[in-house]
Amino acid sequence: MQATARDRLNKVLSSQLAATDIANLSNELGHILDRLGDYAGAFEAFNKKALGVQVPGQRRFDPTNLYRFIRHTQSKVTPEAAAQWKKTLPIDDLPDPIFLVAFPRSGTTLLERILSTCPDLVISNEEGMIQQTFESIPMITAQDNNYPENLNALTSNDVTALRRKYWELAGDITGYQPQEKLLLDKLPLNLINMACIHRLFPNASIILALRDPRDCCLSCFMQIFLQDDLTAAFNSIDETAELYALSMDLLQHYRKTLDLRLFESRYEDLVNEPEKQIHALVDFLEFEWCDDFLSHHEKRHYKTQRTPSGLDVGRPIYKRATGRWTHYTPYMKSALEKLQPFVEAFGYAE
Repeated sequence: MQATARDRLNKVLSSQLAATDIANLSNELGHILDRLGDYAGAFEAFNKKALGVQVPGQRRFDPTNLYRFIRHTQSKVTPEAAAQWKKTLPIDDLPDPIFLVAFPRSGTTLLERILSTCPDLVISNEEGMIQQTFESIPMITAQDNNYPENLNALTSNDVTALRRKYWELAGDITGYQPQEKLLLDKLPLNLINMACIHRLFPNASIILALRDPRDCCLSCFMQIFLQDDLTAAFNSIDETAELYALSMDLLQHYRKTLDLRLFESRYEDLVNEPEKQIHALVDFLEFEWCDDFLSHHEKRHYKTQRTPSGLDVGRPIYKRATGRWTHYTPYMKSALEKLQPFVEAFGYAE
């Protein structure tokens, strides 16, 4: 059946097609060839996909804008700045959200699915509430729009006003009421916005999803995303690795500089020892244990996901996505060199 699908797609792709059709069909062909074990052909198809996602005549997104933002943020969030923040803590009784952050394709949808079985938790659907909040700093405070430098000059009243803005956004987007339940703010690349998270919610619990950097980046490269300055990086395996390296270097900087309440959830551990890992996560969040955490795939109350992992919602935990990168080593040598320091730092070295 897969061989037949391959042949049909190759025939269609040999005809005149719109750019978006080339992207979608090439990406589908790549997944079929991956399942057939034709890894050279699959990698070629995923590369061809990139030709169609940037539609001629439309805005061409540039990941280097994001690269500059990450480097700038890292240079300005210093130990001295973080120490100064402690003198201007918020003065309210508003709660702290729980944040779920990661590099994309690191298992956040699986974690969200597990936690969605908790009746006392409301889950945001990948909305940029933290980014909208820090973009509102010039409108709410007397500070300019130079982020993250403007975090340093915030007063306690400013922090309180920005926290209130965040919860207004959360209410408008999710219908959430702070007095009723807890909020899980799931947006993977809030990873790079943890300075703002910590500035406004210094006591917040943060769940960090980690996955083997090589599988993580390959998975990003193998997906179709709506285009912006972030997802434009995923059109190339080398650009994906560059974004990963910058993001994770910033993460390591944050962990050294900020006093974060952080729980690390490794995808491979979660799929191999789900009960043990879910127990550890539940204990960190100080939730009461419920067996529904282990039967999350049988539940139907969570929202339909808008992410590439959306099709896996409702399926039991599976292991087929681990170690996939090993089939593609001849085609991603430069990317693997960029990722090697993080493979070692995160304990994935063989």
